[in-house]
Amino acid sequence: MKAYFQRLYEYENWANGRIIETLKKLDTPPDRSLLLLAHLLIAQREWLHRILKKSTTDKFWLLYDLEQSEELFKKNNEEWSHFFLTIQDDDLTVPFHYKNSKGEQFDSPMVDILTHLLGHSNYHRGQIIDSIKGLIEPLPNTDFIVFSRNP
Repeated sequence: MKAYFQRLYEYENWANGRIIETLKKLDTPPDRSLLLLAHLLIAQREWLHRILKKSTTDKFWLLYDLEQSEELFKKNNEEWSHFFLTIQDDDLTVPFHYKNSKGEQFDSPMVDILTHLLGHSNYHRGQIIDSIKGLIEPLPNTDFIVFSRNP
């Protein structure tokens, strides 16, 4: 199971990188695109910090410029890569206790949190791509199947 989620994270990293590289080609990326990208990356960091019992900000909607998002993208990659080196399969099914941004407490297995993050990122990448339609061609293809055919 760990290998499966590690591969999904590699896909996440690849897809986010494609979004960043596309936005870099625009003279002025739309603020909506930048807000969504920052939100996606901040959520990845905040969830990992919850899992690792590190301090979190619970500020998920900040507008970063592209350089700030790219820096967070790189830092997230380092931290998530290390995370996958340190966990075991059994860790993914153990209930994990956390508080959400509203202070509500929950217990969820890590497998559910990682699945949530994947869906969350896919959703927001789709919004980013929609926000740049008509501004750049071709639009980035971030489909998992494209990633899987080009390891």
